Amino acid sequence: MLSKYFKLSVILLLVLGCGRSSDYEVSSSGRLPASSGAGVVLGSVDPGTNPNIPYGPLLLSQGQDSITISRPEYELSWNPSTRDINWASWLLSAGDIGHSGRTQFTEDSELETYLAPLGQHAVTPDEYSGSCFDRGHQVPSADRTHDFAENTAVFKMSNMIPQTGYLNRGDWEHLEADTRSVLNNEPKTRIWIVAGPIFGATKQYMGLHHDIAVPTANFKIVIDLGPDSKAKPSLYAAVIMPNTTSKGTSPVTDRATLCADSSHMPASQTVGGWKAYTKSLNEIEKEAGIDLTPVRKLVGASAQ
Repeated sequence: MLSKYFKLSVILLLVLGCGRSSDYEVSSSGRLPASSGAGVVLGSVDPGTNPNIPYGPLLLSQGQDSITISRPEYELSWNPSTRDINWASWLLSAGDIGHSGRTQFTEDSELETYLAPLGQHAVTPDEYSGSCFDRGHQVPSADRTHDFAENTAVFKMSNMIPQTGYLNRGDWEHLEADTRSVLNNEPKTRIWIVAGPIFGATKQYMGLHHDIAVPTANFKIVIDLGPDSKAKPSLYAAVIMPNTTSKGTSPVTDRATLCADSSHMPASQTVGGWKAYTKSLNEIEKEAGIDLTPVRKLVGASAQ
């Protein structure tokens, strides 16, 4: 059983144990020592049966480090080298949306339990403090408001990446809202969503320890699966949105604009909104380093 395997792994790691330090050492590149996490699965759901990854695993194609976090609310591939996810996958239906409201950002304690004995750590909320970056949900809060426990799960910092306020509160948020609006017109439909960061050739970092990689862009794929297995899935959105300031500059080098944007609610970045950032699946696959074969099989060659 998966849970039995994980518990045994954690016990062995804790025997090796090490205490947490707020000023742990980082490498000269600004990253923690690499640990692939290959084969490591955290969470209460077997990834082979997690409904949030409904059409087979999303394999990584660029040798990225990965720890799988598989929960009832989502499945994530979390990268201990970037301290961001590689991707997040989740299903959305009308039953996921309620009135629980937003909870509080928290460290992913299960991820911390695994990493601490290795001399690494899960991201804490205060690592973003003073950075002027938003704690950018990949699985949105509003997609998991059926009850308090579900909303709490998406506020774990393992679900966050550094987003500029200009991206997070502009067209990215508009796409989130438009995706949920599909359910207003088709209340019985189901929506499969995959999202994650894209990095440039040379990574830049932020945070208290300068070890959280800052994406150059954020991708998202939204598929309307229809109300049942007889329906033909359709591609609602496939986008790559730049993680820039309102001036189009790098948030790492143009901190003044990053912080100015953070203190205001920016308007939509483009006349066409998020649709202006539409990309092919091939482009997203190449930029994100993810094998999108399961998505391609669903929506057909028209989205290549």
